[in-house]
Amino acid sequence: MSSELLSRRTAPLGLLALGVLGALLLIATRPELQERPPPDRAPLVRTLEVRPTSVRLEVEAHGTVTPRTESKLVSEVSGPIIEVSPSFVSGGFFARDDVLVHVEQVDYEAALET
Repeated sequence: MSSELLSRRTAPLGLLALGVLGALLLIATRPELQERPPPDRAPLVRTLEVRPTSVRLEVEAHGTVTPRTESKLVSEVSGPIIEVSPSFVSGGFFARDDVLVHVEQVDYEAALET
């Protein structure tokens, strides 16, 4: 029985020793690796050459457009209008104290004299 007990204990150690020897043999006899550059893996894509251009976009929509501000113009004198500013149009822009219309002076000067 003692030889059976001895073989039960030494068998795993022997197998372990054979595994270590086999691993050392594989490491010692491995082939030498050759260094080579990695392959060029450029992504396959299609490209376009672009240039800036002006584009007119048209939007079809339904709704009501309201101005940001509204101006009410009231004349302080009466008389025919003889000149209108080019910015005095629907949607036009003008600043404070811009002259938008010229009224003929004859009528209101006559009114001042009387």
